[in-house]
Amino acid sequence: MLWDIDFAFGGDPNDPNLFGIGGAEHGPRNDHPPFRRIYWQALIEAANGMLMPARSNPILDARYNGMVAAGASIGSPDGIKNFIATRRSVILTQVAANQSPFAITSNGGADFTNAHVNAWIWDGSAWGNFVAVTTSAGPVNTDNADIAWESNSGHLLTVAATTGTNIVSKEFTSSWGSAATFACISAGATLQYTRLKANPLATADDMVLAVVDSTSAGLGEQVVAVLSAGRLFRATRVPYVVEL
Repeated sequence: MLWDIDFAFGGDPNDPNLFGIGGAEHGPRNDHPPFRRIYWQALIEAANGMLMPARSNPILDARYNGMVAAGASIGSPDGIKNFIATRRSVILTQVAANQSPFAITSNGGADFTNAHVNAWIWDGSAWGNFVAVTTSAGPVNTDNADIAWESNSGHLLTVAATTGTNIVSKEFTSSWGSAATFACISAGATLQYTRLKANPLATADDMVLAVVDSTSAGLGEQVVAVLSAGRLFRATRVPYVVEL
């Protein structure tokens, strides 16, 4: 520790090399991007914290004054203060030169418009039995799909809301069945939430589907639909108010 401190404070405070810390063969390398980001964060935290004169100078002054009061003949801490201030300036200059504005670069920064809802079956060792539930799902930034298993048969049911008023469902037994479509969304409304829950009774195969949609006025409806074998046989529309 003593050698490291002597070596660090004995260097040139204007040295632009912030990454030649040595010991790369003994620990994490700061040229590895994830570690480099953490190292930059540590430098920024130091420059905006412990290296600020308001933080470091009172500590140095207190140590100096205490030792002088005890009769010690020591040098002024001004040299250390100047070193810290210069080194902090070097850090902040390099931080500013390496700053990148936050940007989402996937899909060229544009919103994703792929409205597909797909499903695969995991057989215990691999994915298979692909099916496209719908290629015209509701808004991609809403909760518009869900899956559940029938309690008695163990068959899988997947549902997805479309951009219109319909919910599309497909059932998987040993393969995917055909699509079943039924209206559960208010005309002109925007889907917000979709949940599919199986009847927990071991002898039952029916499910409850809850769909929440809304309008621009903040009013909306919750549709509670009861399904069996992927087919709708009862739907109840419940008005509600969205809290804005």
